[in-house]
Order: sequence, then structure tokens, then C-alpha cells
Amino acid sequence: MAKRKSPFSLIRQLFHTRKIIVVSNHSVDYYPLSRSFQGVLIVGVLGFVSWASYSTGSFMAARSQIQEKDRAIAKVSLENQKISSEFSLLKQDLVRMKEEDGDLSEYAEFVIQQYSDNNIAGLSSVSAKGEGENHTMMFERINFLEQRIAELRKENEEFVDTIRQVTDGKISELQRAISLTGLDRRTLTNRYEDEVEQSEKDADETEGAKGGPFVPYRAAELFEGEKREVLNDVEELLKLRAILDIIPLSKPIDTDEISSGFGRRIDPFTRRLAQHLGVDFSGPVGAKVYATSDGTVSRTGWQGAYGNLVEVDHGIGLSTRYGHLSKILVEEGDKVSEGQLIAIQGSTGRSTGNHLHYEVRYNDRALNPLNFLKAGQYVSKE
Repeated sequence: MAKRKSPFSLIRQLFHTRKIIVVSNHSVDYYPLSRSFQGVLIVGVLGFVSWASYSTGSFMAARSQIQEKDRAIAKVSLENQKISSEFSLLKQDLVRMKEEDGDLSEYAEFVIQQYSDNNIAGLSSVSAKGEGENHTMMFERINFLEQRIAELRKENEEFVDTIRQVTDGKISELQRAISLTGLDRRTLTNRYEDEVEQSEKDADETEGAKGGPFVPYRAAELFEGEKREVLNDVEELLKLRAILDIIPLSKPIDTDEISSGFGRRIDPFTRRLAQHLGVDFSGPVGAKVYATSDGTVSRTGWQGAYGNLVEVDHGIGLSTRYGHLSKILVEEGDKVSEGQLIAIQGSTGRSTGNHLHYEVRYNDRALNPLNFLKAGQYVSKE
């Protein structure tokens, strides 16, 4: 009778020590793969597959819920418009016929013919009923429509109120983030609107001859009351979101070690009190330097005390500088995105050792970069 193998012997057979053979330069090297390493590798692969499956399922479920909610909102809106139109026509006709002492029975018969589930039965029923009963049926129809419109109006008000609460909360969050940077929100907003207006004018000039006075479009002006206020809030939210997407809020290098902060310090060369216009990040040799927001490279190359420098213009008066670089990976005029690799840290120029000198400037005035990093932790750009 064959001896039954234990589970451990099966595992040893499946995960026996393997070797990777590497042949290079007429030499052969062997790299052993232990059983434990193989087991960890398989567990890691299974874990990644499980995580990917769960994330995909969660994304699809969330997307389905959002689409279902959008369909429900569209359905309610369409029904509201339809019922409002019906009610308006019915009420106008009834008032006119009452003022003219007209007979409402024929109109009641018409309404039943239009809306009854069984037109023939409805017409027969109307013919058999008296004039007073026809009037009653007509006003019951109006009462039903009024009640349904009231319900839809309440649902609409609750929906608008929810949107307003969420929007107001998000606006406060974004305003708080901008204030943490030390920038003036109203000045930034005006500068942003001017640049958007100018870009739209430039785009129009390339599309052929046009004319007429410039009148800014305001979607909120098409509505009244609370709806106008909500649309104003939405426009403000979108504007603040666009401004925050421009402001450099992310870290320029993967380190939290700061060797010299912003403001007054003892100069490392003269040992005298001096003003430091940026923040020095100490990182390992060869550390990568990233753009902290979208923008256009406005200057590269050797810049005196900065050594090798990259400067990025982000728009609305904001720019960033990255100094003492050992290697520059972009050129003037390049479009860069937030998180894009633009240089390698070094110790060029007026520097005592390997580090990154990072500046944030607004209208060519240096601001404390740590305030921008703090704001970046407060609000996400996602």
C-alpha cells in the first residue's frame, strides 16, 4: 500500500528551492529563490488580484448608483414640467369658461378623453353624469394636479436645499485652503476672471470676424430666488476649484526634512542675519524634483546663486523656483503637470551641500512655501 504524502511534503515539492540563472559577460550567476520567498510572492500576487477585483467592483457599484440618481432627477424634473404645463392650461381654460358662463361639461369630457385609462368608458360615463358631477370631476382633476405639483415643489426645494448645504460647505473649505496660503482670495479671483476672459477673447479672434459689446454670461440670471442663489454658489465653487488647481500645493520632493526655513536666518557663508526667500529640503543624492502644479517652464539654466534653476509659471501671478539642481530635465516653454519629474536635486550655485531650494512667488514676491504645503494637506485636488 502506497504511503500517503503529508501536506508539508506536498508543499516542499511545490515550493522547493529554485534558482535563477543569469548569463552575462561570459559568466554564469545563480540566484536562489527560497521556499519562503516563493510563498510571499504568491501571497502578494493573490492579494493584489483580490484588491483589484474589490476596487473594480466598488467603482462599478458607485457609478451605477450615481447614474440611477441622475435618471431619477431627470425623471422628476420632466414630470414636474409636464404637470405644471397641464395644470396651467386646465386652470386657464376653466377660469375663462367660468367668466363667460360657459358649459364645463364638454371641457370635462375632453379632459377625461385625454387622460382616462379607458377613453370610451370615460366618455360614456360623462354622458350619463349631470352637469354638476362633471364640474366636480373637473375640479377633482385640478385638485390632484395642484397636490402633485405641491409635492414636486417640496421635493425640489429639499433637493435644492441639500445642494446648497453641500456647496456652501465645500466653498468654505476651499476658501479656508486659499487663506492658509496667505493669498488674498478676491484678488486671485479677479485675476483668474481676467485671464479667462482674455483667453476667450483670444480664442474668438482665431475664429473669424465677430463683434458686439462684451456682456458676461451668468446662468444664474435665468432663475429667481433660491435657485439663482444655488447657481451662484455653484459658479463660485467651480471658480475656487479652478483657482486651487492652479495654486502649487504639493511637495516638490519626496522628503519632509527641512534644513532651512523661510524668512530670517543666519547666512551659512557670512554668518550674518539674512532673509531666506524659500525653503531648503535635504534629500539623498540624486533625489527627484517634481512640479508642484500645472504650468509652463519660463526659465531654465544657470542663475547665479541659484545654480541650475527651473522656474515654472502657473498663471494668475503664481510661479515656483527650484534651485541648486544637478540636472535639468525640461526646457523653456515646456508644459508641465503637477507631479511631473522636472529635475534632479544637487548642490550647484551658492550651496553648502546637496539640497533643493524651493520658492513660491506671487507677482514676483516670495511667499512662505510651507503655508502652501499646509493648505495642500487641508484640501485635496482630487
